[in-house]
Amino acid sequence: MLRSLLILVMLLMGTAANAAVWTEVNEWSQAYEDRYAEWVRAEWRTDFFSRKSLRNGQSNPYYGLRVDCADTVYSMRIIFAYENRLPFVAQDPTAAGKTISNKMSRWDGQSENQRVRNFLWYIYGVMSTRSLPNDTYPVAINRNTIRSGGLMATSKKEPSLLDDQRNPADRCSVFGLQLCCGCELWLRPARAPVLAKSRLGV
Repeated sequence: MLRSLLILVMLLMGTAANAAVWTEVNEWSQAYEDRYAEWVRAEWRTDFFSRKSLRNGQSNPYYGLRVDCADTVYSMRIIFAYENRLPFVAQDPTAAGKTISNKMSRWDGQSENQRVRNFLWYIYGVMSTRSLPNDTYPVAINRNTIRSGGLMATSKKEPSLLDDQRNPADRCSVFGLQLCCGCELWLRPARAPVLAKSRLGV
């Protein structure tokens, strides 16, 4: 009996040792992109990380997280992906050709909620405005692409002074989440702005 119990405990510990941040059971689709835009419109407010309870009265699991502009962009996508059991994948800015995803298992032995918080803190430590261009792609500006869930990056610099030889992240100083939260607007020298849609969680 003791031997069976010991084997069971070892099996359970082995399973916990490989715990992903969360398990994905769904895939990104246009329907989830639409739900994401609606979720951002309805739920995302400036007090998202400072309110102690959610609108439904439950305790806010993200309360107290301190974010900057790029952290906020990644947080929106991560939190929605987690709550909808979708994958999250981003390019790892610390290792060429590597990715960071919800499949990471470095927070084994912790509750799922704590793994998600630690994953967010990890993202905040390695991602920045410099990594955003690697996790987005440009799209044309039209009524279908400008919506909640997008990020519009703007520049305080004169648009005509920007050149394509510079890192786009160097140009982005203000993220207009209040304007259009997941699409990025980069002003090009030819004054032909483009929007960028997220590649996160592809």
